[in-house]
Formats: sequence, C-alpha cells, structure tokens
Amino acid sequence: MRNCFCFILLLLVVSCSTQRYPSFSTNKYEASNENLEVKIKYIKTVYDHYEFEIAIKNKSDHSVLVDASEFSYEYLTDMNRMEKNTVYSITPQALAKKISVEKDSVILEKNPYSLDGKSNKELMVEGLVAGTVALIMGDDPEEYEDQREESEDEWETDHSNKIKQMDRVLRYLKDKTSSAYNISPNSEYRERVLFPISMKVKTIEVKLPMRKDVFSFQFTNKY
Repeated sequence: MRNCFCFILLLLVVSCSTQRYPSFSTNKYEASNENLEVKIKYIKTVYDHYEFEIAIKNKSDHSVLVDASEFSYEYLTDMNRMEKNTVYSITPQALAKKISVEKDSVILEKNPYSLDGKSNKELMVEGLVAGTVALIMGDDPEEYEDQREESEDEWETDHSNKIKQMDRVLRYLKDKTSSAYNISPNSEYRERVLFPISMKVKTIEVKLPMRKDVFSFQFTNKY
C-alpha cells in the first residue's frame, strides 16, 4: 500500500511539473499595404520564450523605421475574457543577460541530499531521524541511505543538465542582436524576435507597429 501511494504521488509531481509548450495550428502569415509587405513565422521555443522570424519589405520611396522593442502580443485571460494583457518583446541581449544571472545562481546551489560540508552533529541528527522513521515504518535503515545516495546522484545529474541547457541557449543567442533599424526604399529587413511565453493561453495576437500602421497576426495553440 505504501509503495502504491508513493507511485501515485510521483505521478502527480511529474504531471504538475510538465509544461506543454505551444504548437500553433498555423505558424506563418503574410500581410501588406501600399507601403509595406510583412511576413511572420513562428520558429520555436527558446528558454520559455516564443521565437518569431519577421521579414519586412519597404515598397515605398522613403525610409521606414522599425523598432522591435515596440513589438508585442495580446491575449485574453481565462478569468476575464474582456480584459486584454500585453506582453512586449525582449531582445536577445536582454534574455542572454537574464540567463547568465540565473546560471550564476544555479551554479551556487547546494545538493540538499549531499553529506559534504555537514558537521558531525548534523549527521548524527539526520541519522537519528532516518533511523526513527525507518523503525516506525518497519523498514531497513540501510534502504534510506541507499535512497539518499540515489537522490544525491539524480540531483547532480539534473543540476548539470540545467547548466548545460543554459549554456546551449547562451551560445544560440550569442550572435543575435536586436535594435531599431531604418529600412531603405525597396529594401528588406529580417530579424528574429523573442516574446516571454504566457502559459495556458490559447490564442495570442502579435502586433507589429510601423509608422502609422499596426500589422496584427493571430496565432492559436493547437492544445
């Protein structure tokens, strides 16, 4: 019975911690007017951020200023279907800086299952607690030590994988930049844009303001 309970608890923890990232039913759109031609394509998820590729062609006879920091998307909350929430883009440089700070914090994390650095008093207290729990549950105290060592190894593996994942994203963002840009007449601008993900949102409406125009594109999650 106890083993069954632990298995059910494990399933609950896994299901609560698993996040399903968006998969849009349509991942690219086009729109145009007499001056501009705009294409947008959803690429993938990068460290809890939507990544879109945006291409803008200037068909006019004058330059057009494009500032990706003004790009955003709106969504409706489940709580209030009348209220729209706005999420603005984040530059690759800003995201890389954020990840670097988080990485420094992760590196300093200590394994809660490790005995390294603990005093004899702390080890004695933990041993007495584990022995008492084993006695109450009718288990072998040595099994608790085996479980502790297994948990220690699992934590180290997860910790190492987390840092490696951060390093992969930082390498991916290294050569990507985002800034205001003037598109010359009959020229094209192409850039990757990142937006923080809003979980459990069915539909987002990406808005790209340029001069007096605002191009809107609706992306709906299949899940």
